[in-house]
Amino acid sequence: MLEFLFSKTPLLYFVQDFWRDEAFTAILSQKKLLDIIYLTARDFNPPLYYILVHFWIKLFGHSEIAIRSLSFLFFAGTALAVFLLMEQVFKFRPKKAYIYLLVFLFNPLLLYNAFEARMYSMLAFFATLSWYFLKTEKRKSYVVATTLGLYTHYFMVFVLASQIFYIVSSHFLKKKIKLLDYKEIGLVFIFFVPWLIFLISSHSFSKENFWILKPQFETYAHMPSLLYTGYEFGFRFFQNYLFPLTIFFNIVPLYGLYKLRQQSEKYRDIFVLLTSWAFIPVFITFGISLFNPLFLPRYLIASSVGLTLLIIYVIDEFPVLLKLLLIAFLIFYSSLYLQLHLQKRAKAPVKKAFYEIKLLSRGDEPLYVTDELDFFTAQYYFDQNRIYIFSKDYGEIPSYTGKVLIPKGKIVNRLPYYPKKAFVLKDDHSYTIEALY
Repeated sequence: MLEFLFSKTPLLYFVQDFWRDEAFTAILSQKKLLDIIYLTARDFNPPLYYILVHFWIKLFGHSEIAIRSLSFLFFAGTALAVFLLMEQVFKFRPKKAYIYLLVFLFNPLLLYNAFEARMYSMLAFFATLSWYFLKTEKRKSYVVATTLGLYTHYFMVFVLASQIFYIVSSHFLKKKIKLLDYKEIGLVFIFFVPWLIFLISSHSFSKENFWILKPQFETYAHMPSLLYTGYEFGFRFFQNYLFPLTIFFNIVPLYGLYKLRQQSEKYRDIFVLLTSWAFIPVFITFGISLFNPLFLPRYLIASSVGLTLLIIYVIDEFPVLLKLLLIAFLIFYSSLYLQLHLQKRAKAPVKKAFYEIKLLSRGDEPLYVTDELDFFTAQYYFDQNRIYIFSKDYGEIPSYTGKVLIPKGKIVNRLPYYPKKAFVLKDDHSYTIEALY
């Protein structure tokens, strides 16, 4: 039973080897707190997640499962916030809310990131809390949740933009808007300004090629499906299944739009809230991506929460039989995607090579990696002090690879002289033992 759970279900993500970004999390989070703050200002993400992981490691250790479990905790928190939204904002009865919560938990993007040692699950949690507190008028809690979201990931700014859009839209729909709506958003910006000042003074904003590609036509056409699943076209394992899912994600919201005039003011308000939550950050990202590519589904994980809730809210308006068929369709396609993802996108089993080298090497023999993308996984699974990048120019290493944690002294261009030797790791994770004679 355990073997099945950890090999055929999303629990497999829990026990797989770290990939580069997760290893970067582990290495950075073990630095001193002031170093974490300074280094994140020079990198591409705010410091809050790494600070939390820093203390989490002190409590639970730095194994893959230990570090990933923090993301799972935030996934559970997101599920709780979603349940509260359905019960207190949608006014669903508890039994109905529990049923729809099970549907929500099939969201592939959220499930994958629940077991990823990155900050995306934490972003989804604070974004969901922010919307919940905004709608239930818990103003102080709203300020706290939104500010923490901004210190988690910069895409929280787009969540804030979608909330402003919702507030303005509600004003035009003649709903009562309190000055506090704008006042509290202003407070959030005030609390975020100190970090912005430090960021501007520390970060190099020089123009550099980024690894994200400009969205193509297929990205725009299948946007809701990508937002829900987290699928990226470069992986090429789900293209043949996208069309029916995209039809589903277009028909259901259009039905909700069709029902808008026939429904109560409460329905219209929640529909506007959920469409703002789901799509405004995406539209902003697409607009920016015309000049500087930024669209990546996991960056928009907060919108994936909003999209899933929008689908649930509108599906509840369908006749019972059709409602059940739509839920079954969504669960089927979610399960299909998760199974294909488990088969085709399993993380590379990298630690075997590092453990072999550890057994073969003497205490002072270095490990040279030929690809900078292997630097942090090597540091995590081997000895940090003995890891070097081989035959690279420091200036060639892109900033987005975590360059803030790669000192110039970690670049070597010559093998040691025999009898000393070095282990050289290739990009396919095979290795050789080499020396100069």
